[in-house]
Amino acid sequence: MTGTGPLAALAVPLRDHLERLLAEHDRQHLAEGKARELAAAEVARRLHDLNGAHDEARRVQGTYLPREVYEEHHDALASRVEQLVKDLTANQTSYLTRDAADAKMAAADVEHRQARDALARLYSTVESLRARMVGYVSALSALLVIVTVIQLVAAHGR
Repeated sequence: MTGTGPLAALAVPLRDHLERLLAEHDRQHLAEGKARELAAAEVARRLHDLNGAHDEARRVQGTYLPREVYEEHHDALASRVEQLVKDLTANQTSYLTRDAADAKMAAADVEHRQARDALARLYSTVESLRARMVGYVSALSALLVIVTVIQLVAAHGR
């Protein structure tokens, strides 16, 4: 359709315009395709991260105590602590200060040394008595021999 007139002048610019629109349309589709690829890659990365985070969350969750278990053990522990405080308060008079404990230890050391010295004296006395007894037994043995000899002599002389 080649003609003359007012439309003929618009034919070339319209064709250029349509070609530009088609080129722009193609560029737009390429850009959208690239955007979809980038979005798909980002979604895949996020899913991978979420899967890792999910696994980590499940692992960590396994280290938690249920509230009921915690409260049960906490109450039992609180009762034990309360009882220990009561026992400590009730027996407070039986606990010594450091100075009092040191004084008792010093007195016990003195008593221990005295008992050790008394035991050593007793052992010495026992040893001397044993030595005397050995002497007495020896003397009695000799006396017994003498008496036996005298009896034998007297029996032969009759």
